[in-house]
Amino acid sequence: MLCILGESGSGKSVTLRALMKLLPKYARVTGGIEVAGRDVQAMNEGQLQDFRGSDVAMIFQEPMTALDPVFTIGQQIAETVVRHEGSSRAAGMARALDCSSWCRSPRRSAGWRPIRMSSRAASGSGR
Repeated sequence: MLCILGESGSGKSVTLRALMKLLPKYARVTGGIEVAGRDVQAMNEGQLQDFRGSDVAMIFQEPMTALDPVFTIGQQIAETVVRHEGSSRAAGMARALDCSSWCRSPRRSAGWRPIRMSSRAASGSGR
């Protein structure tokens, strides 16, 4: 596991976006990007989808854009589990409940929209 830390503006996000081939089309990458012996620049979209989330992942800095407000937190965690682990939808939702076990009410919080979770975190309220 590799964790990249640095001051604001030091290039962490740009570096990870390049590593995951998520930079805009107009961005220019020189040199090579290789992860575990695989050339990231040569990967097609299908290979990139398998690569992202299973081999590399990024926690984006802006919490209000990291989760989609249309779907519940549980649905978004479950979708990731189903996609990257080949699990069933039920297994994905079980994982979502497990991931939300840090909440006082994990079953309810997995059904919350991201804005509800962020407002509760900001207020310090667990209920």
